[in-house]
Amino acid sequence: MTYVSRLRNKKFATNYPNYVTGRTTKKQVIYIPTLVIHECLSRSEEEIRTKLNNWGHSHQMSTEDFLKKWREVNQENYHKFKNLFYLEPET
Repeated sequence: MTYVSRLRNKKFATNYPNYVTGRTTKKQVIYIPTLVIHECLSRSEEEIRTKLNNWGHSHQMSTEDFLKKWREVNQENYHKFKNLFYLEPET
């Protein structure tokens, strides 16, 4: 089973905090040859609700609709779920 379908360059951090969106800066960007696994959904329901409600993209999604799907997923049925990611499900 493949969890990472393709490698991508992503900006995860910067030490130039004056960016406007997505950590985009006109300063130096350093890429490193490593794999990053983002465990943003392995939290309690309360932690996820807090994260999503305080997130800059919260106006682009329904927290309740997402949490309904999140509650249904378990170790037996996870492979049947598609389009689970909260912002761009199709990705």
